[in-house]
Amino acid sequence: LVRTASAARARGSVTIAQQVAAPTAGCVYFMQCDREHLLPRVPGFLVTRKSGSVNLASCSLTDASFGAMLPALAEVEEPIERVDISGNGLRDAPLLGLVRVMRESPQFFGMKSLNLSDTRPALQTLTMLADLFSGPLQQIESFHLNNVPVPEMAWTTFAAGLCRATRLHTLMLADVGLGRCMQWSCLKVCEVLESCACLSVVDLSFNFFKGDGFTALAKALVGSHVRDLDLSSNTASLSKASVSTDSPSLEFAPVLILFDALGDARHLTHLRLQNCLLDYTADFVLMATLQGRETLQALDVSHNMHGQPGMQCLL
Repeated sequence: LVRTASAARARGSVTIAQQVAAPTAGCVYFMQCDREHLLPRVPGFLVTRKSGSVNLASCSLTDASFGAMLPALAEVEEPIERVDISGNGLRDAPLLGLVRVMRESPQFFGMKSLNLSDTRPALQTLTMLADLFSGPLQQIESFHLNNVPVPEMAWTTFAAGLCRATRLHTLMLADVGLGRCMQWSCLKVCEVLESCACLSVVDLSFNFFKGDGFTALAKALVGSHVRDLDLSSNTASLSKASVSTDSPSLEFAPVLILFDALGDARHLTHLRLQNCLLDYTADFVLMATLQGRETLQALDVSHNMHGQPGMQCLL
């Protein structure tokens, strides 16, 4: 009996020593929070390792605390369908770690929703993320990238990646800098609208669409299945487009190119154009295009400079 008890104590001491020497991924996160004097968050995957959804939106995470979570995230035993880390202002280093975890961990294959809004990824991270759309993210249905400054040079690769997401239904690209320097990024996003047959909800607000961008968007809407489109707070009337004719050049707000095509966008039911500097001319073209069009169910043109003539056109 003494010999058995001694062996049991020896086994127990080895186990305890192993636990102290190699803490679990969850313990690593809590120790990191203790070092930084942070209030720790306790998402489900840190406790059960069987959570199919990772919701860390607006949790006041720092780069270090989220980086400490990544090993635990890689150890989740069940398939992960949704990841939301928006609203934390995470910079590139932890985002690169997340992309690597998603690439190497089988539980991320077949993920349905990813929200990276309000983060700051670098070009390398965006390029690696684009590659995931032909792997773990190929079946994704909802992708949010609002308020993320995406470099112009990244859009060729990134748009090509989005085109491979065959089940993409919702695409949120508000305030990502589309068209800030040139319209090339707007053209690439319009290719995504045409290529993704399931794409239905698109947010392109707070960007910089101009003549070429609105021309490509008009063409894309006619051939796409987009149902809900948000273009609020785009430049709209700030720049001028022109048409070359035998007569003197005719200049007009480039958003009118889009309005002229709305009559052929048979799937579009909701259109938001808040704060786009729309005036009477835009209202008149909208009236002429949308008369008798019964498929459009909601049109939001609030916070624009309609004036009395413009309001008469709309009403």
